[in-house]
Amino acid sequence: IPLPVRFVSVEPLRHMRWYGALPAGSHLFAGSHYFTLESSSPTTTTLVHGEDFFGNASQAVLSRYGEILHQSYGQFNLALKTRCEETW
Repeated sequence: IPLPVRFVSVEPLRHMRWYGALPAGSHLFAGSHYFTLESSSPTTTTLVHGEDFFGNASQAVLSRYGEILHQSYGQFNLALKTRCEETW
């Protein structure tokens, strides 16, 4: 679903968080999505990827689509890991 977002915080090479809502600008269904990079060792970085959902319709939407979101985030994380390992 195309969703207009607004960046809430950005720390280059460390953290990025953005906010979006459906319908845009409402609090019916909204989420704050984030990526944080944490150093695990001198040669390893861990990606912390998550989303906080809220709004009047969030329970209904997540009960129906939560597993699909979880799977798509997992696929994204795996693709990002593969890309980083191939690049570096």
